[in-house]
Amino acid sequence: MLIPLNEKQKRFIQKKLKEAVLLAGSQVALSRILHITEASLSQLLNNRFLPSARICVLLEAKFGFKKEQMRPDIFLID
Repeated sequence: MLIPLNEKQKRFIQKKLKEAVLLAGSQVALSRILHITEASLSQLLNNRFLPSARICVLLEAKFGFKKEQMRPDIFLID
């Protein structure tokens, strides 16, 4: 069962996504890394949607962001 994220957790995700844009060099570059459209990335950056498990795994592999911190509702921390 998924646990809803609170506003603090959503702001953390948004902060990490913005950091990933800087590390990738641009929104276009990050959208290519994540294999999503620029429009989808924009929706993620504006907190309209939460990143999927696949996106969290890609962010962890590319930038070292812990998937458990990005989506604790999916990747449970013991």
